[in-house]
Amino acid sequence: MEHDKLETVNHCIRGAAQQAAASGGLRTSLIERFLRTGEETWDGAGSGRFTLAQLNDDEVYTGATKTALRTLFRLLADLLPAEAQEVPQVGLETIRASIGPMVKGLVERDWQEVALRELTARTFVLNFQGAQAAVDAELSTCFMGTAWQILSGLCLGTTGSNQRKSMWNAMACPRETLRTCGCPPMRPRIHTVTSSSTSRPTCCTT
Repeated sequence: MEHDKLETVNHCIRGAAQQAAASGGLRTSLIERFLRTGEETWDGAGSGRFTLAQLNDDEVYTGATKTALRTLFRLLADLLPAEAQEVPQVGLETIRASIGPMVKGLVERDWQEVALRELTARTFVLNFQGAQAAVDAELSTCFMGTAWQILSGLCLGTTGSNQRKSMWNAMACPRETLRTCGCPPMRPRIHTVTSSSTSRPTCCTT
């Protein structure tokens, strides 16, 4: 059973990379490596001095890789129960109630309302639709790291670390997730990503 699931996930990763690379005549192996490891290994990626051609390559591969991430998310969604996909995204008021005690405990009184408002706008609870919104928010910027982290949780949810398994379970068992998401954030099993800008989620917490 585990082997069959792993083969299915491998097929999804390979298919997403091939589709993204085909439209621009790009190297499938570079896109597939990012989908598997989160490493950008094409010319112009990372920091340093680059030629204009390398910078152009980076732009093209980044765009193609974002397409591959979206495709992979769609393919992996088919592996989740239909019920999990239909549960709505957790609302802002529920998220606000969840993170409120943390803000009151850490932030000075004069800044609590601002902090609560900004954190609420940048936080996604990772049931399926929340994960999809977080991936879309990330990929609307020039970053891809958090989107890859969420997808790696989906890819390795049945075979990887306990953290990734619990992320998979959060999306596959939405009723359990929704029961706990209104509790103070020190409770476990509340899977969220929080962004440092209005549209970009940047870190995973449990």
